[in-house]
Amino acid sequence: MRTPRDRRDVWPEFLELWEELRQASTAPRATVVVEGERDRASLRRLGLQGPIVLLHHGRTLSEVAQELGRSGGRVIVLTDWDLEGGHLAQ
Repeated sequence: MRTPRDRRDVWPEFLELWEELRQASTAPRATVVVEGERDRASLRRLGLQGPIVLLHHGRTLSEVAQELGRSGGRVIVLTDWDLEGGHLAQ
């Protein structure tokens, strides 16, 4: 039977991933994509800089994808871990 991971093991892993995300988001023409305003606000409170685009902000998914494609930059997609987030990430 698997035992749950010790929470002390998760924190260093989170910090490493957060640093990767922070660095990637500051690259030229990089854009972070999130589902909603609360997601963007949370990332800002955590100190993430650079453009953060909302998927649900009066535009279709196709329009957002076209805009991001025209930028020619790196796109970092951060979705929720629910069914809709899974579909959006795909």
